[in-house]
Amino acid sequence: MAQLTLTEKMVLAVIGDGSDDKCAGERLGLEPSSVHAHRKRLMRKLDVQTRESLFRKALELGVVRILPDGRTLRPSFEVLRPLIESRKRLLTDRRTLRETPDLSCVAEGAERHP
Repeated sequence: MAQLTLTEKMVLAVIGDGSDDKCAGERLGLEPSSVHAHRKRLMRKLDVQTRESLFRKALELGVVRILPDGRTLRPSFEVLRPLIESRKRLLTDRRTLRETPDLSCVAEGAERHP
């Protein structure tokens, strides 16, 4: 799994249990379209053609384990959780900054200088 980027590893850990792009995006703080792009890249890098094959590859790599009671265990997700939370905060901060208008030039009584 060394050829995968950190984000690809995080995406594989989340979608490796069969989660769709929207659910994975919510967990990772990414847009579903970003998850989709990472999934496609993962499929190409891991040489698989279907989501089911990607799930099997995640099992083979130990990214996901199926417990006897049917629950899914994602050991790598727990290791990556602090990075995921940190990334989600960073992305939220960036979105907030992008959505906040710059009102410095319209402050009351402000003079415009050439």
